[in-house]
Amino acid sequence: MLAIALAVVITVLVVRPADGGGGSGDPTQQNGDSEFASADDTGPVNIITEDPTCAPWGRVSREYSASIESADWKNRAKDLPATAWTPEQRLVFDSASKSMEKAAGESLRFARDTPSRLMRQLYQQFNAYSSNYITKLSNYQPADEAVVAVANTLVSVLSSVCSAIQYEAASAIASLVEGISPTIDNTVPTDVPPVMSLKAGDGECSELGNIVDAYNQGTADWQRVDPSVPVREWSTENRLIYESAEPIMVEAATRFQAVGMQSDSAVVQDLAFMTAQYIRAYVASLPSYSSADNYLIRVGNFLGGTLEAACAVES
Repeated sequence: MLAIALAVVITVLVVRPADGGGGSGDPTQQNGDSEFASADDTGPVNIITEDPTCAPWGRVSREYSASIESADWKNRAKDLPATAWTPEQRLVFDSASKSMEKAAGESLRFARDTPSRLMRQLYQQFNAYSSNYITKLSNYQPADEAVVAVANTLVSVLSSVCSAIQYEAASAIASLVEGISPTIDNTVPTDVPPVMSLKAGDGECSELGNIVDAYNQGTADWQRVDPSVPVREWSTENRLIYESAEPIMVEAATRFQAVGMQSDSAVVQDLAFMTAQYIRAYVASLPSYSSADNYLIRVGNFLGGTLEAACAVES
């Protein structure tokens, strides 16, 4: 299990084909003429139990991950400005940016097709941060790593959501988590391209940092436990570790929800709420825990990390 972190990560999970659709809550019939399938999803934020874009997203994300790995992305010269790159170092960035541009372009199609506004926002934000990073490469500065940290962690969020769906962890637990009603108008905008919308206010960013620090410190032992071991096989020591981590997670969920309530951004609010909900879903799964339930906390952890990473992006 990976803790919330600012590292640039891509976790691409193998998923089975999706069946049917489904949004984040009960849709209303307000925006029937929109090009977005999620236009009527304006209800409470909760666990996503099905989504038809997961199968094609799995193909795109696997191709993206493989292509940037073949470009030697992990060894890129991220601490040097573009003016100091050798031709070989520049080639790494150029190759990766082409793969990123392709994946970002396809994500806009998925943003239109998903019936979930939460998935729409994740796809749109991946597109926005990826596109912004690509434009910066001609005059790249090390501070620009904050932008790609957001983009690539969103890949992990999306893949984890889809794996939680496909391995039925989401459907098994969703009814145990009460939805959170938004307080900001979240009607889908149809006349503007995706923009980077994850930057919280200064006070909210400070709180996000505090949440992440407390979470990482409080769950340090839990992070070292093998998540593939089901509850029936937990040792006494591991059971105590899970029990100790549970109140830390509950508190983090409460605080992420509070950040969402304070925000004046519909996107930040929805995704902060989503972070809280997936952490709660994982906690609710613990009495009957199986390895598939680990996808729930991956969503919460990666998405919480995404929100904090966005705070480091320079305006």
